[in-house]
Amino acid sequence: METTPNARPAGGGTAAAADGPKLRVERFTEGPITLLKLGGTIDEQFDGKSIASQVKGGVLVLHLGEIERISSFGIREWVDFVVALQAKVSSMWFVECAPKVVDQFNMVANFGGDGHLVSFYAPYRCDYCDDDRRRLVRVREEWEQVRAGKMPERTCEACGNPEYFDEDPLTFFSYLQQRQPVEVPGEVEAFLASKLNYAAGDGARKLKIEKQIDGRATYLKLSGDLDKSLPSDKLAEGLEGDVIFDLSSVGKIDPAGAAEWRLLMARIAAPVERILLVSCPAAFVERLTKSEDLAGKGMVLSFTMPYTCASCRSTAAREIDVAQSFDQLRAGKPPELACPDCKKPTTCAASEALLAHLPTLPKPELNEELRKQVTRFREEALKKALAARAPAAAALPSLPAAGGAGPGAARGGAPWVSVLAAVGTVVVLAGGFFVYQGMKAKHGGADAAERLEASQPTRPTWVDQTFFREPERLLFVGRSTLVADKADGFTEAENGALDEVANQIGLSIRDPLWIDHVRGQYDAFRQKVLGDLEKAREAGDAGELERARRASREARRRVADSLRKTSGGLAPTERNDLYWEKLQTAGGVRYQVWIRYAIPKPTFEKLVEAYGEQTEAMGAKAVSYFPQLAWRYDVTEGAVVVKVSNESALRFAGIQEADLVLSGMDRVVHDARSWKRVLEEETAALARSPSGGALVLKVKRGDAPAIDTRMRIAAGGAAGADPSNRFKRTRPSGASTTTAGSAKGKNQTGNIWDDNPEE
Repeated sequence: METTPNARPAGGGTAAAADGPKLRVERFTEGPITLLKLGGTIDEQFDGKSIASQVKGGVLVLHLGEIERISSFGIREWVDFVVALQAKVSSMWFVECAPKVVDQFNMVANFGGDGHLVSFYAPYRCDYCDDDRRRLVRVREEWEQVRAGKMPERTCEACGNPEYFDEDPLTFFSYLQQRQPVEVPGEVEAFLASKLNYAAGDGARKLKIEKQIDGRATYLKLSGDLDKSLPSDKLAEGLEGDVIFDLSSVGKIDPAGAAEWRLLMARIAAPVERILLVSCPAAFVERLTKSEDLAGKGMVLSFTMPYTCASCRSTAAREIDVAQSFDQLRAGKPPELACPDCKKPTTCAASEALLAHLPTLPKPELNEELRKQVTRFREEALKKALAARAPAAAALPSLPAAGGAGPGAARGGAPWVSVLAAVGTVVVLAGGFFVYQGMKAKHGGADAAERLEASQPTRPTWVDQTFFREPERLLFVGRSTLVADKADGFTEAENGALDEVANQIGLSIRDPLWIDHVRGQYDAFRQKVLGDLEKAREAGDAGELERARRASREARRRVADSLRKTSGGLAPTERNDLYWEKLQTAGGVRYQVWIRYAIPKPTFEKLVEAYGEQTEAMGAKAVSYFPQLAWRYDVTEGAVVVKVSNESALRFAGIQEADLVLSGMDRVVHDARSWKRVLEEETAALARSPSGGALVLKVKRGDAPAIDTRMRIAAGGAAGADPSNRFKRTRPSGASTTTAGSAKGKNQTGNIWDDNPEE
């Protein structure tokens, strides 16, 4: 998104005023849905008509969580703004409104026009801390409390004492109490879930699948979140010929869903001829289109990427045809696209990880008949969706050419697949289409149990999430499995919340070296363990379920231990909120616990910076051990090597990128800084010795046991000295070379430097 100040100068138009408050405006468009995010002050300088002119119709979402002040003259301008919007858009939805905005809904007629207030921030106060805070309230989910004007107390994240709702409920809820809550359409919920980490309703999240068959080609359209409900076994059954996956309506991707996707690809790789993916979301391309994700047989025909127009101050998802843009993608450059509105150049706003992955996409090779067949499938799906939801038809642009975005999509206009994603309707026809609904856990889940007792009368809405954002902080939720001892549940939930903290830190680090050599080591392992747990829940095998729970529980414990140990005191220690239930299950009385942690945004940014920071020594760079690596390793600290120069002495010693250094000369390596300190101090000490010596580093590589790697340090040498005259490579001691895979015994060695340098 492009953030710009908004003001009304004397000459008209939108510009920054020389003095006076400013309003920040961000605009994001995806298909027929536009998001306007406003922050700051709304006063007489608010140029609402100019902003409204940039909205092209369709559905409008207004995010008002960062509004700080609304003046009397600003209200006049705002009402004109709303009137102008109502003439253009099909519906308006107000989300995460600041308390000052709620006040205006209560006092000003037509402040929201015929729009719908979906969520708002309620003011809370802790007298013990003498501090005011806000809590997000979702109107539909918490309607009974809103209607009664009774907001529950909550636990202060700073001192642990109760906080209370700090407003007159009769006044604060007067607007809402006069209106019944409106169900948010599925396409809007899905948009909020993907763009604002908003908690969408069950209907929007539930995965639906459409199927068409024509000749030797099968078309499968996935709509909803990619989660454990993806029926990989049922989908794989009977597939042959060419299989086309339309992914334009896929929302969030969770670890269990990613695991099911990979399993589906593995199952169909042998019987099918080709696997073709169209309209892949950017997150899907980044996470699930590597060769191993597609069983070496899939290819991406088209995908979407965000592009920002500085002139229009907006960001829009644009569809890219891989075949047409292949030369640019292979060079790692996003296609250059013009803004569909003002025709000026745009800037690609894709993540660095996605851009780094683009050169690996294979070039699609399709004959003309298959291209036409892909187009027919997509046109048919679009017609059926529009027939089920006719009001959306007015915003439809033209269809692209077969097999991808087509020339029109790459040069202007909202991609038609985004419209279909927003429509999100599934049509069921005899013999032509079918729908899979998400399945509930059949065994071992809380859904199959009777609640005997709980810490609160109603289950809080936040327990259904793992991570969400508020204006000034980030919130992380951990959930325990069903346990016999409540104390064990608290420990497990705390570890789960800290694991989610680490997970979000990892997703926020964008350095390609870090992604390749750190995230690349743990991501697949984490997804597999979590995927195994979800599959065990579905299968109902008690032994397999316990094994999967134990593996997940132990991994999260290690992650939490590592985060506490390596975060420099920045990891959260005080619970922000908690909830528990006592349940009667088939196996007896069990407990389930949810715990929430909060981290201020500046603290979270420091954590991202600390774990991503590279430390250089002896021609190599390393980063501190990242807690998520504990999903793979049974250690909780160390340093990960992310780059070794060709001239580095460490490369001559056999050190490689992605190696995990655990110690040097029996000194524990805690993080990247201690790695540098150990290398330099021990090298200097050996160089001062009359005969030099061997620098011994304990290194773990992949799943092999840790080994000792030795490096000859000559007398008078220094850290970083030229390896050509200070470090002489020799064969390892003994009759044969010992490798990491075959070494046995306590003193395992590999890539050893002999104490007698070559002549």
